[in-house]
Order: sequence, then structure tokens, then C-alpha cells
Amino acid sequence: MKYIILFATFALFTLSAKGQNAQEIWDAIRAQQMSDTTVTDTVTTDTMVYDIIEMLADTSENGGIAELVVPAEVGVMMKSHIMQNQLSKRFTGFRIQIASVNSAQKPVEELEAMRDKFEEDFPYIPAYLQYTVPDFKIRVGNYRSKLEAIPHLQKIRKLYPDCYVVKCEITFNELERLPLEERRKLEAELELQRLTDSINAANGIIPEL
Repeated sequence: MKYIILFATFALFTLSAKGQNAQEIWDAIRAQQMSDTTVTDTVTTDTMVYDIIEMLADTSENGGIAELVVPAEVGVMMKSHIMQNQLSKRFTGFRIQIASVNSAQKPVEELEAMRDKFEEDFPYIPAYLQYTVPDFKIRVGNYRSKLEAIPHLQKIRKLYPDCYVVKCEITFNELERLPLEERRKLEAELELQRLTDSINAANGIIPEL
């Protein structure tokens, strides 16, 4: 009962925020979720230390300041949740499952090819091949809620009609796998740097440290 009261208090304290328009905030969130230009996941290692209380307390872009009335218990619960994520190095999130194959039906190499094919089709969404006894599963994206997965789900279903959103444990290590689009960009930058270093070396130019 105590936690219910604390949750209700936390939900209500935002109503006392001044200088920000709640409707504008929600409109911006929905616009971001439905945007065709969204090219990254909603979850990164940075979001694991996301503190909504600190975010609301910051001065907004237009200079608005929110006055927050937050019970100490709520602040402690938020900090505890963030610390738990950091210590466990995993969190409960959502992904879109595009395939589930019995381990005896296909070799791993073929499943990896399926994963890579998805990333070719959707280079802005990372794909993961995971083994859950007795099946291999190909799941894509990293989302904090089902709602956040919907824009990508609608696009993916055009090529993978049987896909659906699943709740799963996401580790921080998995977040290190960047979308193909970003991996290609990094590779291009590294190749350009190697070429520049090679030209400079040929011309006797010592790079600045």
C-alpha cells in the first residue's frame, strides 16, 4: 500500500511543475516516435542513468523553470532503481522478434545470415541472434516500452509480417552492437583517417598529438 501511495505521489508531483507545457512535451514525444527519420534505438547505455526528476528540474530550452515538490521517498526509489540497473548491467526492455528457429533446423551460419539480412533491410536497427533453449531467436531493436517499439514494428512488418514485440532482458554489452548504418559510418571515418595518415606520412607530415 505504501508503494502505491508513493507512486501516486510521484505521478501527482509533476502537476506542480511550472514553466513547461505538458501537452507540448507529449506532442514532442509522439512526433519523435512516429517520425520516419528516426534512425536510432530508444535505449542506450546513457539512458540507464536517466533521472526524470533531474530532467524536469533543469531549465528548459525556452528558459522555463519547473518547481518540483518531490517526497524524499520517491527520490530514494528513483536512485535505487538507477543503481540497480548499473550494478546488474541489464534491464527489462522490449525487442521485436522476427524469427524463432529450433536449434536442430538451421546451422548458426544461416541464422547469422538472416540476422545480417535484416540489418541490410533496416540498417538503422541493430539485430541480435540469441539462444533460448531449445530455439534460436532473432530479435531487433532496444526499447523501453511496447509503445516505443510500435513505429519500427509497423515498418518491419512490411517485410517480416509475423514479427511481434516481446519483453526481454537486455544487457549493457548488447547495446555495444551499433546499427549497421552507424558501423558503416565509423568504418568510413576510420578508413579516411588511415588514408590521411598514409598521405601525411608520405609527405613527411607528423600528426599533432
